[in-house]
Amino acid sequence: MYVMSNNSIFRKNSLFRLSIYLLFLFLIVTIVFDYFTSFYNKSIKEEHNSYSQNEDKNSIKKHLPITKIVDKETKNILVLADSHNNEKAFVQVSKLIKNYNISLVVHLGDHSDYGSESEITNAKNLLDSLQTEYIAIPGDRDLAATGGDDLFFTFFKRINSFKVKEYKFLLLNNSPNFTPLTTTYLNSFINEISSTDFILSSQPIYVEKGNIFESKYMGAMNKDYLIQRDLILEKLRNSKVKYVISGDHHRSSNFYDLKRRDLQYFIVGATAEDLNSNGLVIKQKSFQTQRALLISITNDNDILFNEIEVFEE
Repeated sequence: MYVMSNNSIFRKNSLFRLSIYLLFLFLIVTIVFDYFTSFYNKSIKEEHNSYSQNEDKNSIKKHLPITKIVDKETKNILVLADSHNNEKAFVQVSKLIKNYNISLVVHLGDHSDYGSESEITNAKNLLDSLQTEYIAIPGDRDLAATGGDDLFFTFFKRINSFKVKEYKFLLLNNSPNFTPLTTTYLNSFINEISSTDFILSSQPIYVEKGNIFESKYMGAMNKDYLIQRDLILEKLRNSKVKYVISGDHHRSSNFYDLKRRDLQYFIVGATAEDLNSNGLVIKQKSFQTQRALLISITNDNDILFNEIEVFEE
């Protein structure tokens, strides 16, 4: 018959006590971790959702009441970005224009992959094919072949601002990555901010922390350009501007300025099906499905936002 030695009994008791101790320690660590992270999560939630009571009207929505969309008194603006001469997508955009009673299309840049004359010509033809009024600014890709926007604006009309109903939209052509804005252009833009409601730019002016593309914004690659960005941002935060809409990320997002809580940013998703980057074809769906932003200004001058799929089901 096997008889357990005192040493064996001692070892088993020690292991049992150690297991109890480790379990107790694990529970303590878990409780402490949950306690502190609950404060962190609460602060993050308060930081980004302090205006949640107003978000039903102002945040991106999947669908809006159909009466708002087809109402003849409602002005519907379709905002596109990063189309990269995707002809198949423009066929779908034509359908969106009809379905949502679009009166104006605004394109925020990256019409092409490299900005060659043939590509810009094709981009112009695609926008013309929509048979709807449109406004276009270049993206960084549209300057790649020439290093400037002169070629782009031989095909597209240079527009600084426009009005829809009582709201003023101011365009910021901040497409270059390394070349600061001219002093004349910067001063002219800043002077118009005070009378503006919407800013439309090719590159984001401000990106929230934690965004997957938080390092991709105006001035990120050039110190002097960043100084100009900071000046524009300061002016925006001290103005009546409430909405800043940009492209370039190939992924949509929507967030508030943490220093001025009623200043809201929209980054528009990409229209293109894929992106050609130095010969490497990257599928858009690896970032996000193809999307556009619908801005609806109702007869009561309410502003409604709706993110829509380019390829709707």
